[in-house]
Amino acid sequence: MASITINADRVLIVDSDNPNQVGYTAEKMGSNQSISSALKALVHFSIPAEYAHRRVIAYRLGLYFESYSLPGTSYFGFANFDWLTDAFDATVTFNTMPDTAGLSDTVRLGYSFAGYYYSDFVNVGSSSAQNFLDYIGNGISAWGDRNFWTSTSQNQPVLQMSLSDEDYLPTVSGSPNGGYLPKQADNSFTWATVLPEYTLKGWEITGQAFEWKNVDDENWTHIDVADSSYTIPANTITGSSIVWRAVVTVTDGTRTETVYSPEYTISTAEPLGTAIPSSPINSIVDGSRPIRLMWNYSNPSGRLQNGADIQWGPPNSTYQDLTSVSGNTRIYTVPADFFPAGTIYWRVRSYNQDGVAGSWSNGVTFTNIAASPAPVLTSNSAPYTTFNWQSEGQEAWQLTVNGVDYGVRYGYDRSFTLPEPLADGQYTASMVIQNQYGLWSQPGTLIFDVQNAPAGTVTITGTFGVDAELRWAVSAGDPQPEGFQVFRDGAQIGYTKGTQFTDRMSMGEHSWHVVAMLPNGNYTRSNTVTGTVSIEEPVIGALNGSGEWIKLTLSDRSATVQEFSSERTVTYRHFAGAEYPVLEMAPFRDKTGRYDVSFADSAQAAAFESLFGQVVILKSRRGNVIVGPLATLNKRETDFYTAFTFTIQQIHWEEISDDS
Repeated sequence: MASITINADRVLIVDSDNPNQVGYTAEKMGSNQSISSALKALVHFSIPAEYAHRRVIAYRLGLYFESYSLPGTSYFGFANFDWLTDAFDATVTFNTMPDTAGLSDTVRLGYSFAGYYYSDFVNVGSSSAQNFLDYIGNGISAWGDRNFWTSTSQNQPVLQMSLSDEDYLPTVSGSPNGGYLPKQADNSFTWATVLPEYTLKGWEITGQAFEWKNVDDENWTHIDVADSSYTIPANTITGSSIVWRAVVTVTDGTRTETVYSPEYTISTAEPLGTAIPSSPINSIVDGSRPIRLMWNYSNPSGRLQNGADIQWGPPNSTYQDLTSVSGNTRIYTVPADFFPAGTIYWRVRSYNQDGVAGSWSNGVTFTNIAASPAPVLTSNSAPYTTFNWQSEGQEAWQLTVNGVDYGVRYGYDRSFTLPEPLADGQYTASMVIQNQYGLWSQPGTLIFDVQNAPAGTVTITGTFGVDAELRWAVSAGDPQPEGFQVFRDGAQIGYTKGTQFTDRMSMGEHSWHVVAMLPNGNYTRSNTVTGTVSIEEPVIGALNGSGEWIKLTLSDRSATVQEFSSERTVTYRHFAGAEYPVLEMAPFRDKTGRYDVSFADSAQAAAFESLFGQVVILKSRRGNVIVGPLATLNKRETDFYTAFTFTIQQIHWEEISDDS
């Protein structure tokens, strides 16, 4: 901190009542002047230029008074600093006066008899202090009813000040001073210049400019402006961040300075945005229709999305790319039947306006109700063709080969061997699968060729009565058969690993052959044997083949009677405009046999009655064969015979038997 003392170098006495009458104006230096109420003393201090822009920390004024009344009595004198009129100012050769009318300030002066008396030190920090400092270089007026010394010797007025060690220059601050600016938009910059207070000489702004550069550039772009702002047009900035500053030129009339604001570095790289899935989430959707995936986007910059990526995946699987969209599109429609059935995960990430992708969102799920994809079929070329397939979500499957349907089969098997051999040639297989939602897939198809490779020979013979008793012989071959299929009239009726088979359900003339099944899927076909199964009287026996046939020879009626009744389910429906009902014929049939039989032999009666509750076969002389449970039985006993009346309802029964 610097301390200086400056003596007045000039005192001008003026008549304040007649400030425009310059004839009353006189300079008084080197003598004392009695200051009346009408007179004022304008005291001038020459401030060294080096202190013109130092900050004044404290000051005091010293004046020499000579008392002419009440010697030795202490009292106060005053020094007032007032405005001078324009007319008077025009005659004054001091520095320019302050430019605001009506300013005044009072500094208290200590007073005592005949000597220097100083005001108290005033610490600068108020507007009134600044007013005083504005007067220092231009003049100070003082008046009082006493002698005021204006001597150039030891009695001249004196000014003492405490000053800063360095000059105070204007300061410049700007906005924005950080954060983010979008390159694609107009960006405005403003700044404010604060002129220093409590200095002896002031600054005036004479010029302003805006300077900026990309952060990695060396040279500044300089733009002169008329006021304290500038706008960079959209798409001018190319770097990831810029540096900018304001440049202000000031002068005090003789000295010129250039003042810079701080250099502000501001990112022009847009913040990363956040994509959040909004639909579908934790819901069930119909995958047979297009599915709309939707999401929201937010960015601290407030700007819109500039594209997005979408991924999806089934449970316990890695995500796979689905699609990418451009611009602010936040909906993507997935085509129908795209997703597999079941739980589907999906996630999204968005790009900001700089084309930079944000993080992937958390995965969300929905349940897709849709058919599974078509299965992928493979097969061998053997007649007993084995199919293998790959499928997703399988709960059931159905196979057809050249139009032959092998029925709906339930479960998770993915391998199936045809129960019958195929002839040599080319075939087309088709398979559909059903998933947990009961929906069937599109068919998976396979074209394949069959070429049989038999081994050895098989010769069949038969004896025929109530049953057809079949036997066959196998010649040596490689490989050896692992089983035999038995066919009646071209339809399979049994399977055995042995070399004989009893056909209990046949009646009338038929033909039989067997097929030796080889372990490699090929086969060897036997010759064909023809025979007639016939009876002289009705017989009944257990379907499972245990026990003998029981003849139904007698009846307590005059003649043995077998009655057969058949029904088919039909529905008659009336429709508007039709005079008669429309017939709807259901595929369901019912067939019932009613019988009367008598046994004189109690052992035969007991053997028959033991069939009650079993599934039986009944053959009539006229060729009727019925299979069903013996569930209704009426019994009548006399001294000579036991009579029964019973009914059997035909049931659906797979004729193929397997004695393996």
